[in-house]
Amino acid sequence: MGVKLNGSSSGSVELNAPADTTSGADVVLTLPVNDGDSGQYLQTDGSGALSWAAPGATWVTGTLTALTGADVTITGIPSNAVQVLVTIQDSSLSGTSNQFLRLGAGGTPATSNYSGSTAAIFGGTSVAASDPVTSFNITTLTAATHSFSGHILITNIDTGDYVVTAQMHSSFNDGNSIFGGRVQLGGTLDRVQWGSGSTFDGGQIRVDYLTQD
Repeated sequence: MGVKLNGSSSGSVELNAPADTTSGADVVLTLPVNDGDSGQYLQTDGSGALSWAAPGATWVTGTLTALTGADVTITGIPSNAVQVLVTIQDSSLSGTSNQFLRLGAGGTPATSNYSGSTAAIFGGTSVAASDPVTSFNITTLTAATHSFSGHILITNIDTGDYVVTAQMHSSFNDGNSIFGGRVQLGGTLDRVQWGSGSTFDGGQIRVDYLTQD
């Protein structure tokens, strides 16, 4: 049996209870004392008391994608993503080129406007820092092919303006490669690209993000 509310001139809205509840008991819902603010939604405390609440942050976990070819681009990052976490697992190459990260705002990822630096230490051997402008680079020792695993955090600080920090662990000589920087995009980030000058022969990438409604 439902409750029907008639419109002031025509039509109606009817509210119906389910055929039965999970517990088999009566369910009592208590409405808020006012009509809330614009954009708010109705939430429950789990005991039947309803109240208005503002939308909040949501963490979305992506899926692992195999690294193949010279680069892999992950798209579908929503416009309300305030932070993006890129996880790299056992990224290895057929050669010894540096690996890199590029960001994009529709179309091909940007190949300019990157600023920052990258450096690495492999078993006590340091690699001189570099300041790439076409991407964020992961410094590799040219003497050996090895894989990288780690994470990269991308944070939106203003419209089209992103800061990036990363730490990657290398399978070669228990090494580490780090970088940090900033890039100005011509729009809102919606894709990331992981690539190199060589061909990937193993590894996976996953992209998670935090959205703010």
